Amino acid sequence: MPIFGRRGDSGSAAASTPSTASKEIVKREIIVDNAVFHVNPRYASGSLLGQGSYGVVISAVDKENGKKRVAIKQISHPFDSVAEARHVLREMRMLRLLKHPKILP
Repeated sequence: MPIFGRRGDSGSAAASTPSTASKEIVKREIIVDNAVFHVNPRYASGSLLGQGSYGVVISAVDKENGKKRVAIKQISHPFDSVAEARHVLREMRMLRLLKHPKILP
């Protein structure tokens, strides 16, 4: 999930490989304004774009896509309530429908 950071990953920049997966999953840590983002190593150097009740959005550089800037959103506590989980799911579904070069699948 390149546009959403993940919370709760243990360890440092490289997460452990799941026993059922044959491909190693490597994550990079980007820390911005006390928010820790675990992202693909292709993304580097984040800066805060905004924060709200549902999470934090940072700007990062995509090293594999010509060093273009991307936004990465980390949703804090998406499953605290059924209403919040529905809101997050609705937003993710809408983002998947958008066909834009700046929105990653």
